[in-house]
Amino acid sequence: MNVKQLSAAGYAAAGATGSLKQAVAHPGETAKPKSMQVALSASSQTLYEGDNDVDMARVTAIRQALADGTLTINAERIADGLINSAKELL
Repeated sequence: MNVKQLSAAGYAAAGATGSLKQAVAHPGETAKPKSMQVALSASSQTLYEGDNDVDMARVTAIRQALADGTLTINAERIADGLINSAKELL
């Protein structure tokens, strides 16, 4: 399968012309991303700066277990969680 990359400039060109054809990079051509600035609202900024509700130590441990091939998946626990979530919605 051959996947073509779009550059940031290509996205802009596609948006301006409505044509993705012009935005597709040619084979062997590297897409050069352009930097963009984004302004966050006050609410978004508060959320961004707030406590991180992701346990990064746990994420690191899971990534390491994946890399080592030692991660075990408990399908029964996942299924029970999905069923409990569905029951809460009913």
